[in-house]
Amino acid sequence: VGGYHWCDPIPGPAYWYKQADHFLRAVDTWKPSVLAMDVEQWWSSWTYIDKQHILSSARILDNAIFIWDYIKARSDLPLMVYTARWFSAGYCPLLGNWIGDKPAWIADYYFYGSQYPNPMHIDAAALAALIPDVLADPINKPTGVTNIVMRQFESRIWLDGTAHNYDMSIWLADDDMFYEWFGLQPPGPTLEQRVTRLEQLAHTHGG
Repeated sequence: VGGYHWCDPIPGPAYWYKQADHFLRAVDTWKPSVLAMDVEQWWSSWTYIDKQHILSSARILDNAIFIWDYIKARSDLPLMVYTARWFSAGYCPLLGNWIGDKPAWIADYYFYGSQYPNPMHIDAAALAALIPDVLADPINKPTGVTNIVMRQFESRIWLDGTAHNYDMSIWLADDDMFYEWFGLQPPGPTLEQRVTRLEQLAHTHGG
């Protein structure tokens, strides 16, 4: 399980530690394995979320830097930054360069702009069949980002047996990193793999 924090640059910088502490208290309570901070807030008012109330790029970036540094100084859990190219290009051009080689979770929707229904009802087999196409699809990443570990590729998919559509993400870094981050053990070999291995050993020993 991962812990997720929405970065809010609206309060004055002197108060940013409060939201970081609030997140870290939740981390202490729920014991997640991985942490993520979401940087995509452009509005400067929760009362008026419109194009007349926009945060400065510097304010957004300063908040992200503060939250990252504050969490990293107080937790040894893996931390990644969630954002998207539309946000960095439109509201915080220097964000991608700051993220650089930090672990990044990038939102880039596979069906964006398509005529597929929203929500889109599919079963598990159809979702599995979609994954190779998603993996082959180039990511529209923020300029400067070099280390994408996960991609949020859709929000419209409503998987059979669930209550509504969910955001869907796919892991892109190597398997060893996944198991290390989430504190999991790699799955053992399948029956087919074990049989193949035995056949190889038998052949090697003249069987």
